Amino acid sequence: FDVEVGLDFLVSDLLEAEKYLQEEADGVICTKYLAWALLMRCYLMQADFAGVSSYGSRIIQSNKYQLCPDYTDIFKSSNKEILLSFPVDDENNLPFNQLIQKGPEMPVIRYAEILLLTAEANMRENNTYEAIQLINQVRARNNRSLLNEDASENDVQVALLEEWKTDLLKEGVWFFALKRFGLAEHTLQMPGYMTLLPIPGHEILVSRNMTQNPGY
Repeated sequence: FDVEVGLDFLVSDLLEAEKYLQEEADGVICTKYLAWALLMRCYLMQADFAGVSSYGSRIIQSNKYQLCPDYTDIFKSSNKEILLSFPVDDENNLPFNQLIQKGPEMPVIRYAEILLLTAEANMRENNTYEAIQLINQVRARNNRSLLNEDASENDVQVALLEEWKTDLLKEGVWFFALKRFGLAEHTLQMPGYMTLLPIPGHEILVSRNMTQNPGY
């Protein structure tokens, strides 16, 4: 099984899905914008930076989403930063889900990630000025010092990784950002083989010709 084959399959499915998804949520979970956001994730893993920028620009220019002025508000259900979330609670179980389900919202994809994905794609295409503008939107919300317009590519990368780590804390994206920049082993003090996660044992048992990733 090849990672690129899997990514190609995901991209194909998402491109097909966007034909049928509506733009307005209106009580549904999946929208055209969510499909675009997922495509951005796939394209960044495929190093298709033009694709990331294209879909990022569509979402940004739609004006459907915006950063919450107060970072703590992103865990509330009624805000314009969330593209997809689900409710969680310390008592998140079947009775809770059926009877209450009023816990805080756990973001899956939100507008800050769209800005950072688009910024990273622009930076990698040497559109440093555009990347700085996008990163500064997130930094301003988080009350951090803004990048100067003439910031070096290294300064832009450092600021970008800082936002991947802190703004999207515990949202499962920083590790993959470190991998994209080749910094996972050094930053996390881990052996190289661990940058590729292990295949669950059950999947190996039920799938033919599948072998565990090296090192596990």
